[in-house]
Amino acid sequence: GYRRATLAVEVASAHVALDAAGIKLDAAPEAAATGDLDAQSESALAWSLREAVTNAIRHSGAAHGEGPPTRAGTAPLAGSAQ
Repeated sequence: GYRRATLAVEVASAHVALDAAGIKLDAAPEAAATGDLDAQSESALAWSLREAVTNAIRHSGAAHGEGPPTRAGTAPLAGSAQ
């Protein structure tokens, strides 16, 4: 089976991957560790963040990204070319 992803780990990994691609991410790993989600929901959201990061690196041309998602519905990774 697949390993269970956590938001804190994926945000930390996103920083590394995006930094290597020259994209600055405005998100602190500890901001994702709220404990508000059940394990299954957190894992699904973490995998979604990983996919968003992959797409940002491969397709966006962005230089800046914001995340992680918030209860207000902010996109997991909103990028902009700056």
